[in-house]
Amino acid sequence: MTPERWQRVQERFHEAAGLGPEERGAFLNDACGDDAVLRAEVESLLACDEEAPADFMRPPERGPEADLGGEPEAPDPLIGTRISRYHIQKVIAAGGMGTVYEAEQDNPKRIVALKVMRAGVTSRVALRHFEREAQILARLRHPNIAQVFEAGTHSDASTGGSAVPYFAMEYVPDALTIDQYVKGKQLDVRERLELFAQVCDAVHHGHQKGIIHRDLKPGNVLVDSSGLPKVIDFGVARSTDSDVAVTTMRTDASQLIGTLQYMSPEQCDADPHELDIRSDVYSLGAVLYELLTGELPYDAGGGTIYKAAKVIKECTPQRPSSINHKLRGDVETIVLKALEKDRTKRYQSAADFARDIRHYLNREPIEAKRPTVWARSVRWVAQHPITVTASGCLVLAMLTVIATTTSIWYLRMRPYDMELGTDGREARLVSVAGHIVHRWRAERENGITAAELLSPPGESSSGSLAVIGYSAAADNPYPGAVCAFPVVGNRDRPAWCRHIEEADVLPSLRERGIGHDGFGVHRCKLIDVLQETPGEEIVVLHDYSSVGVSAIRIYDHYGRVLFQAWHNGSIIDVYWMSEPKLLVASAFNNEAKWPQRGYPDVHDPYPIVLFAIRPVSGFLGARYLHSEPTRDPVGPLWYKCLLPPNASELLHGPVLGAPERTLSPSRYLFLTLPARVFNGRIGWAIDEHGEEALGSRIVSARYSLVEGLPDTEQFRLGPLPPIVSGTERAEQKSERGDP
Repeated sequence: MTPERWQRVQERFHEAAGLGPEERGAFLNDACGDDAVLRAEVESLLACDEEAPADFMRPPERGPEADLGGEPEAPDPLIGTRISRYHIQKVIAAGGMGTVYEAEQDNPKRIVALKVMRAGVTSRVALRHFEREAQILARLRHPNIAQVFEAGTHSDASTGGSAVPYFAMEYVPDALTIDQYVKGKQLDVRERLELFAQVCDAVHHGHQKGIIHRDLKPGNVLVDSSGLPKVIDFGVARSTDSDVAVTTMRTDASQLIGTLQYMSPEQCDADPHELDIRSDVYSLGAVLYELLTGELPYDAGGGTIYKAAKVIKECTPQRPSSINHKLRGDVETIVLKALEKDRTKRYQSAADFARDIRHYLNREPIEAKRPTVWARSVRWVAQHPITVTASGCLVLAMLTVIATTTSIWYLRMRPYDMELGTDGREARLVSVAGHIVHRWRAERENGITAAELLSPPGESSSGSLAVIGYSAAADNPYPGAVCAFPVVGNRDRPAWCRHIEEADVLPSLRERGIGHDGFGVHRCKLIDVLQETPGEEIVVLHDYSSVGVSAIRIYDHYGRVLFQAWHNGSIIDVYWMSEPKLLVASAFNNEAKWPQRGYPDVHDPYPIVLFAIRPVSGFLGARYLHSEPTRDPVGPLWYKCLLPPNASELLHGPVLGAPERTLSPSRYLFLTLPARVFNGRIGWAIDEHGEEALGSRIVSARYSLVEGLPDTEQFRLGPLPPIVSGTERAEQKSERGDP
């Protein structure tokens, strides 16, 4: 039959299949006329179509003896016999073209999968088809494709003396089909994508060798016990070569080859000239859809072959996110691009498909572009014209009411920011318009020390948390804790609370009788410190003010402690330099008082220091930070003291903030020193090395009006003076003539 003749048969069949039985006779009389051969071909196709079972589109039930591990109902005559140098042991699987046996090869000694032509299939075309499978697989060398070792023919009494082809290929031990594997191992979405990308690599290798698989489905992808996928069964593959012998193998009848559920729209047309590697890309998309959702892209069961093909060619697949909401976004976009009906809009190769999957896995922008809202709207309107017309009138009538209501809610009720009361008794959640949405209270002044609004990355405001820090006062609702309250829902019940536990207290402190209940929250800041954790983290200063001990902790959105460092002295403030990735802190150093460092005339006893650390996720320090630079993972990169020694008598604790003027806040901070004896300040910018930026010093004009104050240039950051021994202090006292 010529291609033109077959095309005519197809056209008449598709037209007749869409008619009822009572209409077909008249149609065929008119469409076929006196061409009795044409009418007979069409009626034969119609009869086969009607005999197809209603559930032919459903995947077969896989019992424990089906597919890879199944035994035939009747004993196979080849079991226990030899073919060439292969001793046949058992049946692995049986297909339309042949049977696959597990066999032992003599030399080299190994287990192979031996595929032998099925008894009774003796046509010349079938023999050439089977032989060509071995030739195709022999051209492929890829770790994710089952390798062919040898091909040949055998004959014996069971074959009537005729030559029957066979070939030996790589045996995949303990293999499961890819859908069975992902379900059995309960792989998550990421793990399924990583596994599937390897399958795309294998198919792309075949495409580079000029081979189209044409029957990609879960049953033709095996996964071994180590998790390595293997693409099998290239028996229906079509070469993209122009080789004459291969061209003749494109089946004169242009029959539908492959499994219909995974066929591309152009493959359903049964025209071999319309197939290229993008048809395999579509089939890969259908396989990935099933691996991620557990369902097929189309509900094509319960009808005829014609109707099933029509569904695949014309209907839009159900969005994966409607089955599993976790697939919303890039994953869904990737799958739907592979399933585009217009092959020019699909991935143009399996390699492009795999590359976009790995872009997603590496958190990189994908190349596939999600259809615009306009394109999706036009498509939906075209499919639902009556619904759109009826709904449009109702929507127009409600727009004004909805817009007004939404605006009022947004301005008055939508959570926008957190405020801390001036007396520390109250934290407030406020809206865009400044309306108080909710209040959290403490019994005493300064009972609440911090209030911040944390919004997790990639989520709506409904996932935001109100972060509140409490002092160690026993009458607080949550003494000494940092708590996260949901901004939507029950705002009075914290999602989590964290504080210094008894086991967290340093052993040296416990020996002094210092327990966890004296630690309160001094300050909280939201900073994106740890780059490997998305979004901002909560940097909390836990402080035991009466003994002057502090801990810097970093929490994530779920309250997990990601980092911890202890300091012997109260930490006053912290600042994040994002470019060098340094957390700079101002603090008191309680290791020794000024008199112990050789300055007996300084009355305010403890030095003020600044130091810089580089937090590392997972580091939970169980000792004090050094007061000198160290090579520890988070040891201070620099540690400096505010000089002169009597600066702590004249100035309040340093405040760290963004620099003024033209300096970059990602590489500099501004050190502000509020004065004790007048309403003014001194300050200067500091770089990532703890050095003063030239020309950045600012001094309040009132400073010069107060007598007895040191020259402002004396205020600087320098090395922390060492602790002087008792003998050395006595010698210094003697030199000064002190009694």
